Amino acid sequence: EEPENANIAAKQLILVTAGISTLLMAVSLVGNHGILDGIFGKVETDVAQNAYTYFFWSAWSYPFIALYNAGAALFRAMGNSRVSMLVSLLMNVLNIAGNALLIFVAGLGVAGAAIASLISRFIGAVIILFLLRFQHHTIHLDSLIHLEFKPRMIRNILMIGIPTGLENGM
Repeated sequence: EEPENANIAAKQLILVTAGISTLLMAVSLVGNHGILDGIFGKVETDVAQNAYTYFFWSAWSYPFIALYNAGAALFRAMGNSRVSMLVSLLMNVLNIAGNALLIFVAGLGVAGAAIASLISRFIGAVIILFLLRFQHHTIHLDSLIHLEFKPRMIRNILMIGIPTGLENGM
């Protein structure tokens, strides 16, 4: 019922999502071997190398999948789940086609699978953020350049978002 506040909250969601996912990406890139070794312990060298490779490339996609999910949540909040479904469908088709191309044609193996996911997530994030720029939507992003930091609003978003994210993660 407050479109102006909804738009400000949408910007805060994008800002916090980009920030947290970029931090998680950095931690995953720096701690790649340590994280995987801590989770899986001692595994065969080939398995470990493939896991390190996949984790490395998939970590680069964290900000993109997070931004896609934030944008999809905004469209669902507006009662328009069709947009997020269509963008998700496109991402999955691109991922499958990319897997076939990068694994079997380019011969990149596990790196090809991860790179296909990275590319499809990047494209999905770009599309959903682009669609949120249209001002005819109840919630829209008038600018992605001028994202003003509002700690109180971010705290309120996180009070809802963290438990929801943990629930979905389970």
